Amino acid sequence: MRMVVSIRNVNILHRDFYYLGGAERVALAFIKYFQTLANSINVHLITKKVSRDFFNLMRVYGISSMNLNVIFLRNMTPLSETIYSSLEDIILFGDVKRYLAVEQDKPAITVNTKFNEVPVAADLCFIHYPTYIVLKKNPRDPSLLGPVLGKNYMSSTPLRMYITPLINLCYSLMIRELTKCKAILFNSSFTMHIFMMYTDSAILREIKKSLYVVHPPLINAVRGVHDGSNRNRKYITLRFKPLASLSPETWSRFVAEIAKNFKEATVVVIGFAKTQTEMLYIAHLQKLARNLGLNNVKILVNVSEDIKNLIFRRTKVYVHLIPYEHFGIMPLEALLSGANIVIHKMSGISFDVHLQEPFIIRYSKYPFDLEELLNAISLSYNSENIPSELIQKIRWQYSFDSFKETINRIMENVSNNNQGAYNAQYC
Repeated sequence: MRMVVSIRNVNILHRDFYYLGGAERVALAFIKYFQTLANSINVHLITKKVSRDFFNLMRVYGISSMNLNVIFLRNMTPLSETIYSSLEDIILFGDVKRYLAVEQDKPAITVNTKFNEVPVAADLCFIHYPTYIVLKKNPRDPSLLGPVLGKNYMSSTPLRMYITPLINLCYSLMIRELTKCKAILFNSSFTMHIFMMYTDSAILREIKKSLYVVHPPLINAVRGVHDGSNRNRKYITLRFKPLASLSPETWSRFVAEIAKNFKEATVVVIGFAKTQTEMLYIAHLQKLARNLGLNNVKILVNVSEDIKNLIFRRTKVYVHLIPYEHFGIMPLEALLSGANIVIHKMSGISFDVHLQEPFIIRYSKYPFDLEELLNAISLSYNSENIPSELIQKIRWQYSFDSFKETINRIMENVSNNNQGAYNAQYC
């Protein structure tokens, strides 16, 4: 690893740590990766904002604060839910470019862990979902239901009118910077599939040998391994997320039908809300559930990691009603805790976790077909859960050790200026 050993400084670029999801765990994993290579490496985390949970998660990941320098750019109000999201990405693009220009006399490896939002070229560029490319090429692609910006763009004519010039600019910046990246990483085969579908063939020919799938590691996300028995597993757990085409009334009907068909189970709906709109949406859903008299339904909002893991250990079936999820940290956590899962066939977990029915049941229709979902839940609920030996294989696939091996190979390829064959990218 000549490239790493000879350089003392590493820049990790990440837009913000306002919400600690899968993308933020990737950034933390890169910090941990470089810290494990050598104690003498100085890691500079360049970001806009960190949440109060950031430093707690650092401790969970075993990240040392020594030789870690957090550099804040513009500490702006989080705008990811508004029409100003793209404008903020453009501003941060300029801020990062200026910072790197000032520091260019200090040799460093640079890793951009959210290239899809702030497309500044780096040695390693991580794409979680190519939102700007898809919005430019096909703003009606259903996979845009995953990212918040894409979902809102699809559902709002005024938003499209105001934001289209910014989308075009962000797209131009991303295309310009793509060919400067030494390696382009994706969180799933599904994300790479979408990227290759909409990226111009001329650009693909230039960068194709630099593309890799790198599975985000789940570090201490789920404790313990389930033995595959059904004992104490009486929950059917649903992940709630406001969708442009799914009203609280539709959600409540879905939940009611599931609760009526599985009276012996407790239906747990887990929701995460960052904005006032989302909080009002969930409050309305809770009111509708109460009015329907659903005694075996629990709707929980913004639960802690410990509570979430406790729920998963009691979950028989986890139902992920978020189509086109580019990665999907919660279905993966549910799998690793021993639950069977029901998930859309076009998603990161569906592409990369090679389990078949009844452990993973892939539904196909969106808008959702209630009969299809009820049949999938029934098959999953009345089957045995995943054997522990299969859980261990998935745990390794998404472990930090596997992540480290993959990055080692990519860094070696980059340092040798030989990215290898495209067929070998699934490290």
